[in-house]
Amino acid sequence: MPVRTACVLTGRSRATHYRYSRPKPARPAPIPQAERKAPTQALSPAECAQALKVINSEAYAALSIGQV
Repeated sequence: MPVRTACVLTGRSRATHYRYSRPKPARPAPIPQAERKAPTQALSPAECAQALKVINSEAYAALSIGQV
């Protein structure tokens, strides 16, 4: 029986028939991402430790980060 006749008799569109009769394509392999470099304006570990020391000091205890 031709596909057209079968689809008319069952009430199924031909597009739906062909969509489900084809195998699904294989997914492509993921593209490896390049390793990101650290931003040039980032603080060094020593500078970060110094900033945290200042923020956590008694003088700034009552202030929010935005106010510091």
